[in-house]
Amino acid sequence: MSDLRITGIDAIKEAMDKYSSSSANFFSIQNDEEIAKVRFAHGDDKDLDIFVVHKVKLAGKDRYVACLAPAKTACPLCQAGHKPTVRMFLTVLDTRDNKKKLWDRGKNEIPNILGLITRYGRLDNRYYEIQRHGKKGDKETKYQFFPLDPIPNPEPIERDPIIGEAAFVMHKDQEEMKQLLQEIDLSAPTGYGVQAQSSGQTGKMF
Repeated sequence: MSDLRITGIDAIKEAMDKYSSSSANFFSIQNDEEIAKVRFAHGDDKDLDIFVVHKVKLAGKDRYVACLAPAKTACPLCQAGHKPTVRMFLTVLDTRDNKKKLWDRGKNEIPNILGLITRYGRLDNRYYEIQRHGKKGDKETKYQFFPLDPIPNPEPIERDPIIGEAAFVMHKDQEEMKQLLQEIDLSAPTGYGVQAQSSGQTGKMF
């Protein structure tokens, strides 16, 4: 499954250009100007969880399915006209409650994270303050990142698998995708945010 992940700056940018058009605790900053202090669980650009995915409605719930195209495999969902998109799934340690959470971000946030890596090195070697700029429901909401001092000898933060049959992003082979096409509503909107399903949260992740 690792060959489905987009790694490296050049590959990430290529995927963004080409495709731009579970249970988990989800990270969010709810209010305009609110700040959260976090530590990322990722190192460099090759350690980011970036996937090309299809958002589908399955059994009344929004789910992500990994697109097979990045693995040079014909993707039945693409062939059916279901447009994929690039998503970045950041695992963060949220100091507000000291819990590990998942932050689902779109292509517009990827250059910001790559910029932090280029300028400051590994993401997980320091804490960051993240400030929200935008009121609830504002589609133009942006986030500002403030790096804090490096951490001496930082301990790694374990990440849960992002992709898999029971993971946040479902992995299906070609035959399973063809079966999935019989179960999903292709006419349903394919917006970007997937809602929490089994963590007790109901709001979107961004």
